[in-house]
Amino acid sequence: MTEYPSESFVFYRSFRDAIEEMPDKNKLATLLAICDYALYGAEPALKDAMARAVFTVARPSIDANKDRRRNGKKGGRPKNEASGLEKENHRFSEMESTETVSATVTEAGTEADKPYARKKYGQYGWVKLTDGDYNRLLNDLGEPEVKRCIAYVDEAAQSTGNKNKWRDWNLVLRRCHRDGWGISQQQQTSHPPQPRKTGKIVLDENGEEMVQFA
Repeated sequence: MTEYPSESFVFYRSFRDAIEEMPDKNKLATLLAICDYALYGAEPALKDAMARAVFTVARPSIDANKDRRRNGKKGGRPKNEASGLEKENHRFSEMESTETVSATVTEAGTEADKPYARKKYGQYGWVKLTDGDYNRLLNDLGEPEVKRCIAYVDEAAQSTGNKNKWRDWNLVLRRCHRDGWGISQQQQTSHPPQPRKTGKIVLDENGEEMVQFA
């Protein structure tokens, strides 16, 4: 039986990558749930469905490492434990991209998790939003502005290979709207400046001054 509290535990990079893809408001609670379970054996009481799904995916690796450390103290380890641990490590190593993480979390959770899966938007598919993100943008900015910002940001990412390292596309689209990215160029194209007229002051037939344009 595992002795608590433990002094340390193995925190895989895949845990961090999975948490990174979550909304900011749920990241800390999920991280603490993993730490409390690994160090104190405390069962989490996570209310968010996505947080529960990430913890469910991380839990087998935490348990496998507990068993390995416990049996290591006894001078041995269970048969086939190494192969089981390798399978868990391989499972997390595959969770590298946004799409893979979202799919894994959705598979591990319930039907309520599906809205967290990201979909591609734009001609080149750089912009990735959940259904919730997209619907909130429509509500806040209106459909024409959302489509304009998606087209602009998607093309900007394609032309530079996303050198800005954009990841939070919801935030980038809101910045595009707030700062008016691309609007000045569009206005200049659709409304080219007209040549400025000049005039001179002359006298009319009554001797009054008037401006006569060339």
